[in-house]
Amino acid sequence: MMLSMFFSAAALRLSSQKQFISASTVVPSSCTGFSGTLILPSGLSTISDYAFYECTGFIGSLVLPTALTSIGDFAFGGCSGFTGNLNLPSGLTSIGFYAFGYCRSFTGFLNLPSGLTTIGGEAFWSCPNSLGKIGFQAFVNCKGLTGVLVLPASLFVLQSGAFAGCTNFNIVQSLNPDPTDGGTGMFDNTSPSLSIQVPSSSINAYQTADGWSAYSTIISALP
Repeated sequence: MMLSMFFSAAALRLSSQKQFISASTVVPSSCTGFSGTLILPSGLSTISDYAFYECTGFIGSLVLPTALTSIGDFAFGGCSGFTGNLNLPSGLTSIGFYAFGYCRSFTGFLNLPSGLTTIGGEAFWSCPNSLGKIGFQAFVNCKGLTGVLVLPASLFVLQSGAFAGCTNFNIVQSLNPDPTDGGTGMFDNTSPSLSIQVPSSSINAYQTADGWSAYSTIISALP
């Protein structure tokens, strides 16, 4: 039988895992053996480093409390059982290194809050293998994104303004041979040298597709 875990707002100490959970903080832990749904208390503001690292038994949606402001390094790294949308609270300002690394089963929207100021390295490492949708203005004005932006073949929706204002990456590679359902202004106000690379057999399809046609002059074949 799967265990549905609910941590109340009152402090709870799990001595076997050396884990302390309160209404304001989750501190580092080496938790193993948990399964089922993880529901965090509504007053939780911080999830510290390694809090749920490699807790692979959790399944279903990951519901994060609205009071959450910080997610530490490796906090949910290796939690491969979570599925559905990853909705991050509007007050979240920081996501640590590898915080959701190898959380490969998320399949819906990735919604990032407008107040987010820090996304650590490899924060979503290996997550895009099943990424299907990137929501409205998900990465707007994320000027820390540099180099090459690779959109996986699984992506089928890229909503309006998803990467608008991201001025520091200069190449977008879309691996889906069928043009992703694109919104308006997906790459507006980005680098003046931006290049969009798609499968060679799909160039014309991208150049005439909704959302993508606005960038038809900079669409070329993947190397």
